[in-house]
Amino acid sequence: MQGTFLDVHNAVVQTLQAAFPEIPVAGEEPEQPENPPHLYVTLPEGTHTQEMGRRFRRGISVAVRYKPSGSSPNADMYAMAEQLALELYQISLSGRPLAGRDIRFEMAEGTLLFYVTYQFVAALQTPEDPVMQKLDHMEGIK
Repeated sequence: MQGTFLDVHNAVVQTLQAAFPEIPVAGEEPEQPENPPHLYVTLPEGTHTQEMGRRFRRGISVAVRYKPSGSSPNADMYAMAEQLALELYQISLSGRPLAGRDIRFEMAEGTLLFYVTYQFVAALQTPEDPVMQKLDHMEGIK
């Protein structure tokens, strides 16, 4: 199947690492909190719906959590929300562009929570037919 859930997660992490080289980007939040600023990427929700035959529609919701630093954290979070909207509007999945939908954000407890959903069609690979077995044949008269 082209485009797994992990592929989308990795594409988002790579996009963020390229866009924000000075900010650490992680797939999981560590038990010991790191010094801000930092970005965490998670996949809180995903759908996998069969359309026809081997074709499936996938919807993957991505959450990016940003903990700001500095003297004006609200201004920093608004600026980061703008940058995330521009950077995650389109990612590259297996060398093909994938557009984000339903982009939204919220601020809670001094943290920016940014959400984007990616939808695409994936197809299962057709199974290979078994190769015909070889028959050993001996000719002779009994």
